[in-house]
Amino acid sequence: ALLAEVTEQTIESCRESLQGLEDAGLAHQKSAAEDSGYAFCHPLMQEIAYQTQLEAHRTAVHVRLAQMLTARYPADTVNKLAIKIAYHWERAGNWAQAGAWSLRAAQWANTRDLNITSEQFRAARRNLDLAPASEAVIKQRIAARSGLIRMAQFTQVSEEEVESAYAEGRRMADDSGDAASAAELLLSYGIEHLHRGQAAEGARLAAEAVHLSIRVGMPSLAARFRLGILMLHTVAGRPREGLALVDQATGSQWRTEPINEDNFMSRGYYGV
Repeated sequence: ALLAEVTEQTIESCRESLQGLEDAGLAHQKSAAEDSGYAFCHPLMQEIAYQTQLEAHRTAVHVRLAQMLTARYPADTVNKLAIKIAYHWERAGNWAQAGAWSLRAAQWANTRDLNITSEQFRAARRNLDLAPASEAVIKQRIAARSGLIRMAQFTQVSEEEVESAYAEGRRMADDSGDAASAAELLLSYGIEHLHRGQAAEGARLAAEAVHLSIRVGMPSLAARFRLGILMLHTVAGRPREGLALVDQATGSQWRTEPINEDNFMSRGYYGV
């Protein structure tokens, strides 16, 4: 139905066109399921079909697809459609939309595939850097760098890439006066120091970030990164400082709240 809509054909006409491609050995249905979709039989065929279209037409199709998929996207959730939407906006040259959707895609992938998460943070960084600067875009540029830094603990992100992401993000935060984004960046960078075996420096950075978040009225940031803060200070040999820092930002009620999937690890650190 989506293909028929984007090509402005009836569903029956679209099926006939697809059957013709299949009969010619150019495309095939992905599975026996009726709605499984089609794929080219060889990547080279796909590339030729793509490149022989006029650039303006290709761009218009990508915009149309991005808009159609966005209309089907649940407003209050994140799902794998975000990856496709980001891809189509990037192909259409709408860098701000591509970057924003890559950030949503990274959020979706974060609990499913960390390699995809890293890829999406890189895509967000790349596209947002091409987008016209605005307050929202600059905030998202910093968020993409913060996310990529966090991924260095789990995926192949070089120390050089981490350092450049931090330096660029910190400069953007300082230039724009965005203290909240600076605090998240600092926390992400501090937790990465645990991965490097530099817990004491990481704890110092985390404390700086938490105090900054309190100053700008965002104590919830400490709750979001509570486990990382506690781990840093525990490994640094200062677990009580970590507890005091979290309590200073969020209060001590988290210690007695019912244990659930969001807090069981930080509660475990408190118990130890």
